[in-house]
Amino acid sequence: MTKTIVWLGLVFLLILGACVCSQIFIDKSSAAIGAALTPLDGAAQRGDWPETRAVYDRAKAGWEKAEKLWKMILDHEEIRDIEAGFAELGKTIELEDGEQTGQKLAALLFYLHRVPENRELSPENIL
Repeated sequence: MTKTIVWLGLVFLLILGACVCSQIFIDKSSAAIGAALTPLDGAAQRGDWPETRAVYDRAKAGWEKAEKLWKMILDHEEIRDIEAGFAELGKTIELEDGEQTGQKLAALLFYLHRVPENRELSPENIL
């Protein structure tokens, strides 16, 4: 009986540790991708499209690296929203549309910041 309780306790701690680590990873990678995207709006407003494309490409590379683990942790609908956001933002950069680029960037940043907030252990998410 005692061995069973110890094993159950260890399994519980392992699961709890995995949950905490996944939350930390989501928080940090989301913040890093968001920070990488931040200079994009200024570059687009200045009409510096080569710089805008370079910032986008760096942020997209960061997303593609993080996405592999996100797919194991998160609901695929949230990942689809972020992928669609990157695709739409990439298209507006390709069209060199400053106003639309700002709007698509805001939507993508919203999706990126919403994910950690939705996974956070808080009364709003429990109720």
